Amino acid sequence: MRVAALLLASSAAWAAPRALPTFVRLDLDRFPRPAAQACARHREVAVRTAAGLEAALAALKPGTTLRVAAGTYRLHAGESEALPIAASGVCLRGDGVIIEAAPAQGYGLLIRGDRVAVEGFTFRGFQTSVSIGADRPLAAVTLERLRVEGPAGDWRDGIVVQGALDGWLLRDVHVEGSDLGISCNQGPCRHVWVERATVAGRRTGSGNSGGDAFAIEEGAQIAVIDSTFRGAEADGIDTKADDVVVSGCKVLGVGRNALKLWRGGDVINTVLDGSGADASLIGDRAGRYRYRSLTVRNHAPDGTGYVGTWGYDHPKDPGMSIEILDSLFERNSAGGLFFPAGARVSIRKTVYRADAEAKLAELSDGRIFALRELAAFDR
Repeated sequence: MRVAALLLASSAAWAAPRALPTFVRLDLDRFPRPAAQACARHREVAVRTAAGLEAALAALKPGTTLRVAAGTYRLHAGESEALPIAASGVCLRGDGVIIEAAPAQGYGLLIRGDRVAVEGFTFRGFQTSVSIGADRPLAAVTLERLRVEGPAGDWRDGIVVQGALDGWLLRDVHVEGSDLGISCNQGPCRHVWVERATVAGRRTGSGNSGGDAFAIEEGAQIAVIDSTFRGAEADGIDTKADDVVVSGCKVLGVGRNALKLWRGGDVINTVLDGSGADASLIGDRAGRYRYRSLTVRNHAPDGTGYVGTWGYDHPKDPGMSIEILDSLFERNSAGGLFFPAGARVSIRKTVYRADAEAKLAELSDGRIFALRELAAFDR
């Protein structure tokens, strides 16, 4: 009994990037480690005041962790950046640390170094709360227990990567009130692991297609686990990437597409509830797309557009495979699912709630299948 209890306690603890029940081959040793591991051998410097933090940042050397005392800090008044980190191999760790924008200060945390970890910080009142990027590719950035609150400005960025980054771990990260939530704006971003994140976007009614909750504009090796994305003006999850896993996630009440996998991926135990635009589910180019225990509901329920499309702009791309199993579709638009005529499509153990004569699927060669013909795809 004692051994079993120890094993249970160990499995309940959050593990670093780890094996998942997926066909996607993730290079687990290439993802960054949590701050406790990444900073374990560092020399620690205690910081208790704003002036002390500014001085410590100016003198920051590789192999150093700044332990910042709880409190509210206004830093570098009169400058555009509150908390710039230019050094590599450094950590900032705290608990209850709030960085508040000084007057006319637009940028919160700026990371321009490699192997940087920031844990336990809240950024409040910035136009761009967290920016990661330099004039060269960066590697291994960890953000843990980090919050973005009360962003300001006409366009509000939550956590963005400007440029290339290989290795990005986001754990227990929360973004509220942003236009762009968590995003790799240019890329490529590779080895990105997001776990227990929440993004609550700002709905302005502008229809801006750039206001995604989570976006990877170019990349590979992306894992999004047990996270919630809601209220975005544009898409919930948008990944122009290879080797993507989305597991245990929710996308709620977004203005455009709920989930876009541009080059394939594995979606597990995920709920998409409330979306607009052309479809809730999007798959663009050739690849393997698998959806297990997926729920899709309330996609433009009064409309006639598609619920999901794969290869709509590239119907002749060879090698597209779409598998939907143990899933539920209900209260959605009347357009059904669009597939390339040459794609391998399998829909099994799935409930699609609509009238038996409603459209279930349309192929690129013009063939249309009613819901009563679901068995044609049960293979």
